[in-house]
Amino acid sequence: APSADGELRLVVDDLENPCLDYVKHIVLSPEGATFTAGGATYTTYEAVKAAFLEGALSEEALKAGLVTAVDALVAPVRKHFAENLEARALLGRITGYKKEDAAAQTSAAKSKPLRRHPLLKPLLGGGTPPEQSSAGGGGPCVVFAPLPTAHCPLGLCLTLLRRIRAGLAAAPEGKAVLWLPDWSALVLSSLGGDTKAIRAAYTLLVESLRALDALQVDPSKRVMMGSRLQVVWQSEAVLQGPSDYWISVIDVGRALKLNQVQMGFLPLPSAAASAAASGEASGEAASGESATVSADGKAGETEAAAGGGPGHAPSEAAGRVVSALMHCGDVLGCHPSVIPCSQGADEAPHKLALGYWASARVAARNGLPPPVLLRLPAVSTWLSKDRPPGSGQGFSAASSDDEYLVGDDPKGGANKKMKRAFCEPGNVENNPPLAVARDVLLELLGKVEVDGKVFSGSDAFASMRQAFAADELTPQALKPAVTQGVALVLDTLNDALKASPEAKKADAALKQWLKASQPKKGGKQQPKKKK
Repeated sequence: APSADGELRLVVDDLENPCLDYVKHIVLSPEGATFTAGGATYTTYEAVKAAFLEGALSEEALKAGLVTAVDALVAPVRKHFAENLEARALLGRITGYKKEDAAAQTSAAKSKPLRRHPLLKPLLGGGTPPEQSSAGGGGPCVVFAPLPTAHCPLGLCLTLLRRIRAGLAAAPEGKAVLWLPDWSALVLSSLGGDTKAIRAAYTLLVESLRALDALQVDPSKRVMMGSRLQVVWQSEAVLQGPSDYWISVIDVGRALKLNQVQMGFLPLPSAAASAAASGEASGEAASGESATVSADGKAGETEAAAGGGPGHAPSEAAGRVVSALMHCGDVLGCHPSVIPCSQGADEAPHKLALGYWASARVAARNGLPPPVLLRLPAVSTWLSKDRPPGSGQGFSAASSDDEYLVGDDPKGGANKKMKRAFCEPGNVENNPPLAVARDVLLELLGKVEVDGKVFSGSDAFASMRQAFAADELTPQALKPAVTQGVALVLDTLNDALKASPEAKKADAALKQWLKASQPKKGGKQQPKKKK
């Protein structure tokens, strides 16, 4: 009969107890055999099973009796190899072969270079090859973009710019890479697995980063210009050496257990968008978190680990496993010196990769220093009282009235959203408009003007926070000022995207995908997967 996992079995065994199976098929299989456990002697398997199910035979007693019974069966064989001269010589010869083979494998593993594909070297050229980097790590900073959807929050763009800026400062060579995981997105069926839509979403993201970076009032903080930053598509990097890359990914799968891989799943965009009623408050962005640096490789439990379990389609679960293994291959192949990220689900894939990097299987053959995780607070433009976990770290799964998105109407849209924003008088711990003022306006424009008073300089946010706490700065004054500044940012961003041929083409492709994915009357229509 077919079992739940699809396997064909002659006998259905709902209990699936291997100890009872040993008793049935090994201990009691000889004619006239008996089994003694827990002070009782049994002559049939059915009697043993019934006693176990009724509680008369405990698990400890069953295992102890099984050890004694199996040892009694093996004793004659052991005695033969101990007393018979020819058998003893044969056993010694085989044991010697095993020791020699194990020693040879250990030596080969240590001397054989780790099979990995240097993903960045063929594309970037020049620089210090990872194999020759110093003990402190000589590779670039690598910023991994999140999985794409059709809507890009403004906070995500500012989060990525923050990571690139911090990574450039921390990387030994002062270079950074923005990694676009388009093949991982395809494996996870992002945007319905439509390769054109995936590429369009990432193209629009990159063009948005360039436009916002150009808006930066402090030229020293601009990171998207010049040769210090390179944008690298995962697919293009892998195709420079696909054989080595996929072998390295397979090696990861051989070394890690499924529960380890599940802890490093890439966070899905839908997870953040569907949890709008719970999670961390917008005050995190306004509380002034500082960055923390860690080089640990221990994978922690995250919400991402829940995926791939019950309630997930087998194809989705398989995609999440494969994409996690691919991320380990990406990190190993890029050999970054620094990986900027945010705490939570965003760092889980990196911690999985670092754990694999530090494992005995890799460390002896790698010879390269592991990357350092640079943890930075994410920028969020979520405006309601409660924002979803991961807000500011990834794309939104759907358009939102509670968050500023790339492509928002600079005037009507910005004003409408800010009017509904949560802004409690005197509350500086959970205050989305205050957080937007700091992370968007002060970060990009360098100032916020409220009722003729200009907040600028290094203490601008502290002054605004103090004034709001003392009720000298009210929500009625703060909201219009922030709205005006955000409208300027969105207006400049949209003008830049309209002037970019790549952005216009990407925007049209995403709109076409959205139109095709909308359900029609009389049934649902899903975007077709590209073969």
